[in-house]
This record gives sequence, C-alpha cells and structure tokens, in this order.
Amino acid sequence: MPGLIAVVLILVPVAILFGQSWNGTAERMDTVDRERKGVEYAIALGELTRVMAEAQSAALHRTPSLDPVDGAVAAVDGVDARLGADLGTTARWTDARVKIQALGGVSGTMSEVYDAYAAVTDLLLALHAEVRDNARLSRDPAGDTFHLQEAGAAELPALIVGTGRLADLAGMAVGASAADRTALLGRVLATRTLVDDDVAGLTDNLQASLDETESDTLSTKLLIGLNRFRQGVDKLYAVVDLSATESAVAAQISPVRTEAQRAQADLMSTVLTELDTLLRDRGGELGARRIIAVLMLIMAVLIAAAPFALIALLRRRTPEPARLEPMPRHAEETPAGEDVWSPRRRRAGATR
Repeated sequence: MPGLIAVVLILVPVAILFGQSWNGTAERMDTVDRERKGVEYAIALGELTRVMAEAQSAALHRTPSLDPVDGAVAAVDGVDARLGADLGTTARWTDARVKIQALGGVSGTMSEVYDAYAAVTDLLLALHAEVRDNARLSRDPAGDTFHLQEAGAAELPALIVGTGRLADLAGMAVGASAADRTALLGRVLATRTLVDDDVAGLTDNLQASLDETESDTLSTKLLIGLNRFRQGVDKLYAVVDLSATESAVAAQISPVRTEAQRAQADLMSTVLTELDTLLRDRGGELGARRIIAVLMLIMAVLIAAAPFALIALLRRRTPEPARLEPMPRHAEETPAGEDVWSPRRRRAGATR
C-alpha cells in the first residue's frame, strides 16, 4: 500500500503537468496553423492588389485590360475556397469579386474611372485587414513575426495602392483644366502624405523585425528588397514633383510607377515568405516539445513502475524452500513386503 501511494504521488502531478503542456502546445500549434493560412491568403491577395493598381492606370490611359486581373481573381478564388470558411473572408471576397467584374463596363470621365477603381482597391485593403485579424496575424506574440506581418500584410498592400493613386492623380493633373488641376494637386499632396506615413511605418517595422529575429537569412533578403523599394519610391516622388510644373515629364510617370510597384510587390512577397518560414519553424519547435512531453511522461511511468517490476523479478528468481520428506530405510533393514512408510506396520513388526 505505501508503494502504491508513492506511485500515485509521483504520477498525478506528472499527468497534470503533461496535460497542461499538451493543451497549451496544441493551442499554440492551432494558432500557428491559422496564421500560416492567413499568410497564404495574403500572398494571393497581394498579387491581386498589384494587378488591380496596374489595371487602374491602364483604364485611365483608355487602354483597359482585365486579363491579368482575371488570373489573379482566379487565384484568390482558389485560396478562398480552401481557407475562406476558416478565416471568415468569403462574404467580403464575394462582394469584392462582383465589383471587380463590374469594372469591365466602367466608362466616363477620368475622375469617374479613378473613383470606380479606387472603390474596389479600398475593398481589397479592407479584405487584407480582415485576413490579418481573423488569422490572428495582428496578435502574433513574437516580435519579429509581428513586425513582418505589419509590413507585409498591412503597409505594403497600402503602399501598392497609394503609390498607384499618387501616380494616377499626378498624371490626371497634367492635362486637367486650371480648376481641376488645383483640386487634383491637392489630392496628390494628401496622397503623398499617406504614402510617406506608410513608408515610415514599413521601414520601422522591417528594422524592428531585424532587431528581434534569430533568423540568419532574414536581414540580407529584407535589406536588398527595402533598398530597391526606397529607390523606386524616390524616383516616383521626383517625377511626380516635376510633373506639377513640367508637363513633358508626365510620360515618365507610368514606367516609374510600374517600377516602384514591382519593387513593392517583390518586397511583399519576400516579407510574407520569410514570415511563413518563421511560423513554420515555430510549428516545428512546438511539435518537438510535444514529443519531449510524451517521452517525459513515459519516463515518469517507467520510474514509478520500476520498484514493482524489481520486486516481481526478485520473487520470481528466489527458489521456494524444499519440502522435507521421510527418508526410507535401507533395503536390508526393511522386511520383505513391509510398507516402509507405514509407522503403524513398523511398530507391529517390532512387537512380533
């Protein structure tokens, strides 16, 4: 009984600790899995955001083409079909897709075309935010991954849209009437302020992720992408500033804008890919912890059972004491026909 009590005192706390560790690890693994789904969705949605910004520029130049948009829409359709139920994005995506498809029939003034496309890209940015929130990316507990998701799933999509709008508004202002030009230049200034804020936030988040990460490859990839991104934005700023006074520079806006947005899209792909790698590694570490917890539980059970197993083994090896049986008399001392084991008969023979 004392041994059984000792076993219980050992195993019960171990079982409680194991259960707490197992459940806590399971919750964190579920969170990592959900975040990775969000990253996968954000990658497809980011590509759609980029081609939508390019489609807006093409429509303003009276050369609309939704073919690249259709391919990107199909990619998001596939991701939403697999992940939309878990991430709660299907309703908003369905609404955005309907409005994207309606852009093929958009016509009117440049301002009307711009506003129609801007309404759709606003929906895409709202969908980006919903993906981040529902996938719990915006609540990631680790410093490097939190700042990466802020950069890749929030600020870079906003920058792709913002730089596109900045370039389009500057181009619209070049050929506008005096009254419209003044209003458009005011919108250019306001949009540039928003872009400046996003650039500053992006730079801060990427620097913070580099400061807090333990990854050996993150710094090189991010710095290369960030430098290219900054160069593209600076070139766009220079052309936009000149276009306000020199209409001949307006022809340079479109190629410079495309270069800047491609750099932003490449940086977003790099950031989100690195984010997914860090999350995958975190999931692997959590899986290893679960294996260690199972091994520790098995070890505790074996330690608790060892004394009982040893006692049972010793009992099996200890020989039982031999039973003492009466020794028979020698043959010459035993009369023929007498039962040597019968004391009564031996006494009778002696009397005779």
